[in-house]
Parts: sequence; C-alpha cells; structure tokens
Amino acid sequence: IQQLLRVALKDGACGFSTGRSDNHRTSKGEETPAHVAGRAELIALAEALRGLPYRVLHAVNDFDCGQGDAAGERTRFDAKYALMEEMARAAARPLALTWLERINAPMQHQWLMEAAERSLGNGLDVRLQTTCRAIGVMSGLDTSFTVLMAYPAYREIMHLPVAERAAALRDPARRERLLAEAPLRLANGDTAMPPLVDQLVGRLNEASMPMFPFEEAGENGGPNYEPAMNTSFFARAQQRGITPLAAICDYLAEGDGGNLIYFPIFNYLAGSLDTAYKMVTHPQSLLALGDAGAHVGTVCDASLSSTLLTHWTRAGKN
Repeated sequence: IQQLLRVALKDGACGFSTGRSDNHRTSKGEETPAHVAGRAELIALAEALRGLPYRVLHAVNDFDCGQGDAAGERTRFDAKYALMEEMARAAARPLALTWLERINAPMQHQWLMEAAERSLGNGLDVRLQTTCRAIGVMSGLDTSFTVLMAYPAYREIMHLPVAERAAALRDPARRERLLAEAPLRLANGDTAMPPLVDQLVGRLNEASMPMFPFEEAGENGGPNYEPAMNTSFFARAQQRGITPLAAICDYLAEGDGGNLIYFPIFNYLAGSLDTAYKMVTHPQSLLALGDAGAHVGTVCDASLSSTLLTHWTRAGKN
C-alpha cells in the first residue's frame, strides 16, 4: 500500500488523508478500515510523502472522545495527538487536522489548538482545518434522518408519503404513544448511523438546546445560521410546558410535513458564531471544511463560501 501511495503522489495526488472518527461508518455500521489502522501502518503510509514537495498530510480525528469515561478524555486525546505528530515527523510534510468544537467533547477544540501551537513551536507545521459557521445537519420528515426515527410509533408510518406522515403524527393517540415510548438504538450494526446519534437521542433534553426551526430569515433573506438560543426547541418546550421531544414532534407534524430542523452540532455551544470567528482568525487555521458532496441527505455545505463572503466579509461581522 505504501508503494501504491507513493506512485499516486508522484503522479499528482495532493496528499494523503485518513479518518480516525467514530462517526464514520460503513453502510453496515462497521468501523472504517482507517479508523482501526494501527500505528505501524499509519507511520508507513505517512513516510510515503517524505521528500515530495507540495504534498500534505490530513486527518479527521475525534481523538476517541466517545470511548471510555469523561475522566479519561484528556489522556485519550494526548495519546491520539501524539500519533498524529509521529505521522507528521515521518512525512516531513505539513499536517492538517480537522478542528471542531464538539457537542460531546466541548474542551477538545481548545486542547487541539494548544497542541497545534506547541507542535508549530517545535518545528512541526500543523494546521487546523475549520469553517466559517457552525457545522450541523438539517433534519425533517423528508431527510435521511430525524430523531423521530428512534420511536416505534413513527417507524410504523415511515413508509407513508411525507404529507400523510405529518397528518398521522397529528393524531393525538399516536402522538401520546410516541412521547411515552423509550427510544430504540439506531446505531445497531445494520446501518451507517454512528454511535453519536444514539447519544444525542438519549440526551435529547440537552441536545435540543442547539436545535432550531430552520428559518429563511437570515442575511439577505437567506438561511439563518446564527439563530438565537431562545428560539431553540428546548426553549420552545419550556415556554409551552412540554418536553423537547413533544415540541419537535409538533413542529415536524405541521402542514405538509416540510418543516426542517437546523441542528448545529459543532461550533455553536455558545449560541453564536463567536467560536467560529475565533477559529477562522487563528493564525494556524485553514478554511477547508465542508460536506458539499457527502451526507447530502442531511447537509450540503456548498454555500460555505457564500457565508464567508456575506457574513464575515461584506457584513463585516466580528
């Protein structure tokens, strides 16, 4: 594999990228080969870049934040980051790492920034790939995922057209049954759903704090990518004296079922784009993230360049 990679790099490939994220799964729900690759294999592949100019090394890595208990999170991060540094030394080329403020590991982005700064001080060219807005998903009755999929009362009607599904959710008996049900496990090995989905469904009260009705009321009439926290489903539920699940269910059941939920999973824990601003203005950051072609059932980030120009450049936000 190392020889094949070397040939590809000489033929014009811009670099080598690997994924060390628990959120990346095969269509059968299995860990990807990159996630389980051992140290020796990763170092050998990194060495294929040595001596080749204009080539870069990249990794998306959650640093095992979902593995084990919270008390050991920093130790796991340090160990996984040390492996990234080893790869950078073996390659003798710049290393770019995906940089996120994670909802399930809120301190990790700070640790990664500090570690990258230390690496640069020690002569390793480590860059932090980030983006100009929160990273999230759109969910609804007509997307690939909605939290309602975890509940049997909804799964019974998933075969129906969207408008009929919405009408079925408005039935008081079905709504009451759904709200009383325990959620099913979605990352069960038969789908590409990552374990993070089950964690979010299981902690929906907390997860609903950064879940918002998707509004076409932002800058220039476009999408609002900086919604106020008092418009979240958690806040709406508190205002009505119901659970966040009930608020989500009622919203998705409205009209023809076309409502969408905007869920900024990463870079929005402060309830604003302040974190994104700090990240994009960091001297080691690269504006390089975006799922313009992947995960298209829940997100399309092809508009990131437009957000950068309209929000940060033309509007002069800071």
